[in-house]
Amino acid sequence: MRIVVDHRTQGQGVEGVHLLGMAHAFERAGAAVTIVSPPGVEVGRPGAAPRQAGGLRGLWWTLAEHAPETVFELMELAYNVPAYFRIRRALRERETAFLYERYAFFHIAGALAARSANVPLVLEVNYTAATPLYRKRSRLLRPLARALERLAFDRTRLIVAVSSVLRDQVIAGGIAPDRVITLPNAADPERFRPEIPGTSVRARYGLDGARVVGFTGAFFPWHGVGLLLDALTALLHEIPDAAALLVGDGPERAALEERVRREGLERRVRFAG
Repeated sequence: MRIVVDHRTQGQGVEGVHLLGMAHAFERAGAAVTIVSPPGVEVGRPGAAPRQAGGLRGLWWTLAEHAPETVFELMELAYNVPAYFRIRRALRERETAFLYERYAFFHIAGALAARSANVPLVLEVNYTAATPLYRKRSRLLRPLARALERLAFDRTRLIVAVSSVLRDQVIAGGIAPDRVITLPNAADPERFRPEIPGTSVRARYGLDGARVVGFTGAFFPWHGVGLLLDALTALLHEIPDAAALLVGDGPERAALEERVRREGLERRVRFAG
């Protein structure tokens, strides 16, 4: 059995972790996996950050960060042309059980290539056009984004939503419930092993004797780290030695650090980076 995994990401952050996690899971199930990435991108490859990288990867990051939104969205649309042929070529190499694709705005190349090759498409959905995102999208092309999203969803054999909220959004958009499943994000037990004692981590962050609640991930609004601080504030009334260890980084970090200072929680909250 062979599975082709397609994506349109930088492949280095949380999206890279998730893509590799799915690919390794398919391999453990006995499948051969081919990953189709944008030019210059290697999923999970260690090395320079995108802003420091050269070549196509560095150019793509620069345009993604600094180009006007409408211009960037037109580039996303244009990427469908080379992506279609790259995906189609991968599907033709050997008999493919299905194409597993990470959904992205304006990205319909996978849906078209899968239909052309008569290969089922399984679409992983981390957001939809109805999802509030950190990056603001242009209003000009919003109707087209919604139309292409519906086209991609309609041509998908199965949609895999990473949360129940997203599943509800997909179904509300007109997709039959029996074509949508929920597969929450998870942790790899080979890397995150609860039997390993946290003694060294406690010592490093001054948390000896504390009852620690941990978070690891990107500090984005939809991850609700602020809600964790709300819970910690309430918890301290019942468990005075409670503490929070926040591992990660992101656009919400500065605001969270300021809140910790403002509410006098410095002794109870650690930011590990």
